Amino acid sequence: MLFLANDMEKIGGIHALTIELIGRLASPVSTVKQLMDIREENQKLQQQNFVLQLQNSQLIESHQENLRLRQLIGMAPYQELNGVPAKVVGHGSQVGLNSLLFDIGASAGIKPNMAIVAAEGLVGKVVAVAEKYSTGQILLDRNFRVGARVQRSRVEGLFLCANGIECKFEGATQRADIKVGDTIITTGLNSMFPPGLRIGTVTQVSDTDLGLFEEVTVKPNVNFEKLEEVFILRYQPSIE
Repeated sequence: MLFLANDMEKIGGIHALTIELIGRLASPVSTVKQLMDIREENQKLQQQNFVLQLQNSQLIESHQENLRLRQLIGMAPYQELNGVPAKVVGHGSQVGLNSLLFDIGASAGIKPNMAIVAAEGLVGKVVAVAEKYSTGQILLDRNFRVGARVQRSRVEGLFLCANGIECKFEGATQRADIKVGDTIITTGLNSMFPPGLRIGTVTQVSDTDLGLFEEVTVKPNVNFEKLEEVFILRYQPSIE
Protein backbone atom coordinates (compact mmCIF):
# COMPACT_ATOMS: atom_id res chain seq x y z
CA MET A 1 0.00 0.00 0.00
CA LEU A 2 2.99 2.30 0.56
CA PHE A 3 3.85 2.14 -3.12
CA LEU A 4 0.38 2.69 -4.54
CA ALA A 5 -0.39 5.92 -6.35
CA ASN A 6 -0.47 8.90 -3.99
CA ASP A 7 -3.02 10.86 -6.00
CA MET A 8 -5.94 8.89 -4.64
CA GLU A 9 -7.34 10.54 -1.53
CA LYS A 10 -8.22 7.37 0.32
CA ILE A 11 -5.00 5.60 -0.54
CA GLY A 12 -3.13 8.76 0.45
CA GLY A 13 -4.77 8.68 3.87
CA ILE A 14 -3.86 5.03 4.36
CA HIS A 15 -0.34 5.82 3.21
CA ALA A 16 0.07 8.47 5.90
CA LEU A 17 -1.45 6.22 8.54
CA THR A 18 0.91 3.39 7.58
CA ILE A 19 3.99 5.65 7.85
CA GLU A 20 2.81 6.85 11.27
CA LEU A 21 2.30 3.26 12.40
CA ILE A 22 5.77 2.19 11.20
CA GLY A 23 7.31 5.16 12.96
CA ARG A 24 5.60 4.31 16.23
CA LEU A 25 6.66 0.66 15.97
CA ALA A 26 10.29 1.60 15.22
CA SER A 27 10.52 4.12 18.06
CA PRO A 28 10.30 1.58 20.92
CA VAL A 29 12.93 -0.59 19.19
CA SER A 30 15.29 2.37 19.01
CA THR A 31 14.56 3.32 22.62
CA VAL A 32 15.24 -0.22 23.84
CA LYS A 33 18.59 -0.26 22.02
CA GLN A 34 19.54 3.09 23.58
CA LEU A 35 18.58 1.81 27.03
CA MET A 36 20.68 -1.32 26.52
CA ASP A 37 23.68 0.80 25.45
CA ILE A 38 23.22 3.08 28.47
CA ARG A 39 22.95 0.07 30.79
CA GLU A 40 26.15 -1.44 29.38
CA GLU A 41 28.01 1.87 29.72
CA ASN A 42 26.69 2.29 33.26
CA GLN A 43 27.98 -1.17 34.21
CA LYS A 44 31.45 -0.27 32.87
CA LEU A 45 31.46 3.00 34.81
CA GLN A 46 30.35 1.22 38.00
CA GLN A 47 33.21 -1.26 37.61
CA GLN A 48 35.74 1.53 37.02
CA ASN A 49 34.38 3.43 40.01
CA PHE A 50 34.74 0.35 42.21
CA VAL A 51 38.39 -0.12 41.16
CA LEU A 52 39.17 3.57 41.76
CA GLN A 53 37.51 3.52 45.18
CA LEU A 54 39.50 0.43 46.14
CA GLN A 55 42.77 2.01 44.99
CA ASN A 56 41.95 5.24 46.81
CA SER A 57 41.20 3.32 50.01
CA GLN A 58 44.53 1.50 49.75
CA LEU A 59 46.41 4.76 49.16
CA ILE A 60 44.77 6.41 52.17
CA GLU A 61 45.64 3.43 54.36
CA SER A 62 49.26 3.43 53.12
CA HIS A 63 49.50 7.15 53.78
CA GLN A 64 48.22 6.78 57.34
CA GLU A 65 50.61 3.89 57.98
CA ASN A 66 53.49 5.98 56.64
CA LEU A 67 52.62 8.85 58.98
CA ARG A 68 52.51 6.50 61.97
CA LEU A 69 55.89 4.99 61.11
CA ARG A 70 57.47 8.42 60.67
CA GLN A 71 56.19 9.42 64.09
CA LEU A 72 57.57 6.21 65.64
CA ILE A 73 61.10 6.94 64.42
CA GLY A 74 60.89 10.64 65.19
CA MET A 75 60.67 11.94 61.63
CA ALA A 76 58.62 15.01 60.80
CA PRO A 77 55.44 14.43 58.76
CA TYR A 78 55.43 15.34 55.10
CA GLN A 79 54.71 18.98 54.44
CA GLU A 80 51.47 19.78 52.65
CA LEU A 81 52.11 21.30 49.22
CA ASN A 82 50.42 24.61 48.49
CA GLY A 83 50.28 25.33 44.78
CA VAL A 84 49.34 28.56 43.00
CA PRO A 85 47.94 28.02 39.48
CA ALA A 86 49.58 29.90 36.62
CA LYS A 87 49.36 29.99 32.83
CA VAL A 88 52.21 29.95 30.35
CA VAL A 89 52.07 33.22 28.40
CA GLY A 90 55.35 33.08 26.52
CA HIS A 91 59.06 32.39 26.60
CA GLY A 92 61.44 34.21 28.89
CA SER A 93 63.60 37.02 27.53
CA GLN A 94 66.83 36.20 29.39
CA VAL A 95 69.64 35.33 26.98
CA GLY A 96 71.07 31.82 27.35
CA LEU A 97 68.25 30.66 29.60
CA ASN A 98 65.66 28.09 28.56
CA SER A 99 62.68 29.60 30.32
CA LEU A 100 58.95 30.29 30.28
CA LEU A 101 56.91 33.36 31.24
CA PHE A 102 53.91 32.99 33.57
CA ASP A 103 50.93 35.27 34.25
CA ILE A 104 51.52 35.50 38.01
CA GLY A 105 54.08 37.34 40.10
CA ALA A 106 54.97 39.04 43.37
CA SER A 107 51.42 40.25 43.96
CA ALA A 108 50.40 36.59 44.37
CA GLY A 109 53.29 35.80 46.70
CA ILE A 110 55.56 34.27 44.07
CA LYS A 111 59.28 34.35 44.91
CA PRO A 112 62.50 33.19 43.21
CA ASN A 113 63.46 29.52 43.64
CA MET A 114 59.88 28.31 44.09
CA ALA A 115 59.31 24.99 42.34
CA ILE A 116 57.14 24.83 39.23
CA VAL A 117 55.17 21.65 38.53
CA ALA A 118 52.54 20.33 36.14
CA ALA A 119 50.23 17.34 36.39
CA GLU A 120 52.89 15.24 34.66
CA GLY A 121 55.70 16.25 37.00
CA LEU A 122 58.51 18.75 37.57
CA VAL A 123 58.73 21.75 35.22
CA GLY A 124 61.48 23.87 36.78
CA LYS A 125 61.95 26.76 39.21
CA VAL A 126 61.18 30.47 39.40
CA VAL A 127 64.22 32.63 38.62
CA ALA A 128 62.81 36.17 38.24
CA VAL A 129 59.68 37.87 39.56
CA ALA A 130 57.81 41.05 38.60
CA GLU A 131 54.57 42.39 40.05
CA LYS A 132 52.24 40.48 37.74
CA TYR A 133 54.57 38.08 35.92
CA SER A 134 57.39 35.66 36.65
CA THR A 135 60.03 33.75 34.70
CA GLY A 136 60.78 30.09 35.29
CA GLN A 137 63.90 28.14 34.34
CA ILE A 138 62.75 24.78 32.96
CA LEU A 139 64.55 21.50 33.53
CA LEU A 140 65.61 21.38 29.85
CA ASP A 141 67.98 24.29 30.50
CA ARG A 142 71.63 23.19 30.36
CA ASN A 143 72.33 24.82 33.75
CA PHE A 144 69.42 23.17 35.56
CA ARG A 145 70.32 20.58 38.20
CA VAL A 146 68.21 18.66 40.69
CA GLY A 147 68.91 15.82 43.13
CA ALA A 148 67.08 12.74 41.89
CA ARG A 149 66.53 9.07 42.63
CA VAL A 150 65.15 5.98 40.95
CA GLN A 151 61.72 5.49 42.48
CA ARG A 152 61.83 1.68 42.37
CA SER A 153 65.36 0.94 43.60
CA ARG A 154 66.05 4.23 45.49
CA VAL A 155 69.38 4.73 43.68
CA GLU A 156 70.36 8.40 44.01
CA GLY A 157 72.02 10.68 41.50
CA LEU A 158 71.75 14.01 39.70
CA PHE A 159 69.36 14.94 36.90
CA LEU A 160 70.51 17.37 34.18
CA CYS A 161 70.20 18.17 30.49
CA ALA A 162 73.75 19.09 29.47
CA ASN A 163 72.98 20.01 25.86
CA GLY A 164 69.45 21.22 26.50
CA ILE A 165 67.98 18.24 24.66
CA GLU A 166 69.26 14.90 25.95
CA CYS A 167 68.66 14.51 29.68
CA LYS A 168 70.74 12.30 31.98
CA PHE A 169 70.69 10.72 35.41
CA GLU A 170 74.30 10.95 36.56
CA GLY A 171 76.23 9.39 39.43
CA ALA A 172 74.98 5.81 39.20
CA THR A 173 77.66 3.11 39.30
CA GLN A 174 77.65 0.12 36.97
CA ARG A 175 76.22 -2.12 39.68
CA ALA A 176 73.33 0.26 40.38
CA ASP A 177 69.86 -1.22 39.98
CA ILE A 178 68.47 0.89 37.13
CA LYS A 179 66.29 -0.40 34.31
CA VAL A 180 64.63 1.03 31.24
CA GLY A 181 61.15 2.20 32.23
CA ASP A 182 62.14 3.22 35.76
CA THR A 183 60.67 6.50 37.04
CA ILE A 184 63.05 9.25 38.18
CA ILE A 185 61.82 11.47 41.03
CA THR A 186 63.17 14.31 43.17
CA THR A 187 64.94 13.41 46.41
CA GLY A 188 64.05 16.54 48.39
CA LEU A 189 67.51 16.49 50.00
CA ASN A 190 69.05 19.95 50.49
CA SER A 191 66.76 21.19 47.76
CA MET A 192 64.03 23.71 47.04
CA PHE A 193 62.06 20.87 45.45
CA PRO A 194 59.83 18.63 47.60
CA PRO A 195 60.56 14.89 47.48
CA GLY A 196 58.70 12.53 45.19
CA LEU A 197 58.03 14.83 42.23
CA ARG A 198 58.19 12.89 38.99
CA ILE A 199 60.94 14.04 36.64
CA GLY A 200 61.05 11.51 33.84
CA THR A 201 61.41 7.93 32.66
CA VAL A 202 64.61 6.00 31.97
CA THR A 203 64.88 5.25 28.24
CA GLN A 204 68.41 3.85 28.00
CA VAL A 205 71.09 2.40 30.30
CA SER A 206 74.65 1.76 29.10
CA ASP A 207 78.23 1.67 30.41
CA THR A 208 80.40 4.79 30.08
CA ASP A 209 83.92 4.86 28.65
CA LEU A 210 85.33 5.33 32.16
CA GLY A 211 83.98 1.95 33.20
CA LEU A 212 82.85 3.15 36.62
CA PHE A 213 79.45 4.67 36.01
CA GLU A 214 76.39 3.92 33.95
CA GLU A 215 75.10 6.35 31.37
CA VAL A 216 71.39 6.71 32.04
CA THR A 217 69.22 8.59 29.56
CA VAL A 218 65.96 10.07 30.84
CA LYS A 219 62.93 11.40 28.98
CA PRO A 220 61.15 14.17 30.95
CA ASN A 221 57.51 13.49 31.78
CA VAL A 222 56.41 17.02 30.89
CA ASN A 223 55.77 17.83 27.23
CA PHE A 224 57.04 21.41 27.13
CA GLU A 225 55.75 22.01 23.60
CA LYS A 226 52.18 21.57 24.81
CA LEU A 227 52.54 22.99 28.32
CA GLU A 228 49.82 25.55 29.12
CA GLU A 229 49.06 25.44 32.85
CA VAL A 230 51.34 24.88 35.86
CA PHE A 231 51.40 25.18 39.64
CA ILE A 232 54.01 27.20 41.48
CA LEU A 233 54.65 25.64 44.89
CA ARG A 234 54.98 27.65 48.09
CA TYR A 235 57.33 25.09 49.57
CA GLN A 236 59.90 25.36 52.37
CA PRO A 237 62.07 22.29 53.01
CA SER A 238 61.51 20.94 56.52
CA ILE A 239 64.60 20.57 58.73
CA GLU A 240 64.74 17.20 60.46
